[in-house]
Amino acid sequence: MEDYGLWKQVLDSKYGSWRNLNDSIISRSTSRWWLDIQKVCGSVTQGVWFDNYIEWVVEGGKKVKFWEDNWIGEEPLCCKFPGLYLISDCKERIIEGVGHWEENVWVWDLTWRRLRLVWEVAMEEQLILLLNEHSLRMGSSDTWKWKDNDNGVFSVKSAYNKLQGSFDEEGNKEFKTLWSIRVAPKAQLLGWRLFLDKLPTKVKLATRGVQLQNNLCEMCLASEENAEHLFFSCSVSQKVWNMCDRWVGVSSVHHVKAIDNFQHFHLVNLNSRQNKFWQGMWLAIVGEIWKHRNGVILKHRKVDPVEIFALPQVTTWVWMKHKSPFVMFSYSD
Repeated sequence: MEDYGLWKQVLDSKYGSWRNLNDSIISRSTSRWWLDIQKVCGSVTQGVWFDNYIEWVVEGGKKVKFWEDNWIGEEPLCCKFPGLYLISDCKERIIEGVGHWEENVWVWDLTWRRLRLVWEVAMEEQLILLLNEHSLRMGSSDTWKWKDNDNGVFSVKSAYNKLQGSFDEEGNKEFKTLWSIRVAPKAQLLGWRLFLDKLPTKVKLATRGVQLQNNLCEMCLASEENAEHLFFSCSVSQKVWNMCDRWVGVSSVHHVKAIDNFQHFHLVNLNSRQNKFWQGMWLAIVGEIWKHRNGVILKHRKVDPVEIFALPQVTTWVWMKHKSPFVMFSYSD
């Protein structure tokens, strides 16, 4: 985006531009578009992965704040020299405002609200030594550098690869397993959204500003409806998973986190290919729980855990029959 483009001026005025990408305080007037950008770039609690791959190349000092922005070393100067920052008279100033040119030589002008103590003078000397390692260039402009490319130029492909890599290794494994299961694509899509906690549960809708009569789970009417509760903690859902265990004669711990639950949904007496079919049963069950929940809300259906479990059995067999050439038996077998 051009430095003086209209859209840049709008973003700077409304959102404070890139400095507020990690802001945890969300205004009711904030657009969904900006919220999506914040989510992609990652908040402080999510590791700020985007910030970790960019750095300023300061030459003119017209865009970067001297104390608050990270432009020299591994952290902002206000974090590296917190004692000096407290007494600085240059807070919120850009670098260009903390010095001047003398015969084409840049000279730093550090000013303070009071006289420095002995230890503060020593810290100031360390700061000046650090600053003298970095010289400005008259008439030059500050630019971003994308660390992941050798040429320092940002690319969407590189950022996408890094964003995908923000999932841990086990998480990547489960996503790959999900997409390799021979089931209907819509079942995989629902499982993917569940892994990422992107399904529009009542709690999710409430955080988006949707006005609801209540946030209670319509299946049990006992707790707020988030994904972990609806699919794994709800008393109705637990009955379904317990019926599934009794069906195959096993006893297992049902994790409330979707990826963990999926990871442990396997049978030790089956090989890897057979367990892929069994994990298809997991997708069929979560799909039926979601479908049943919608029926209860929209069509006032009666909650029936027996029906929720019976239908995935048929669904899984249909997937096996039509998706694999190795299935030669009928449903009644």
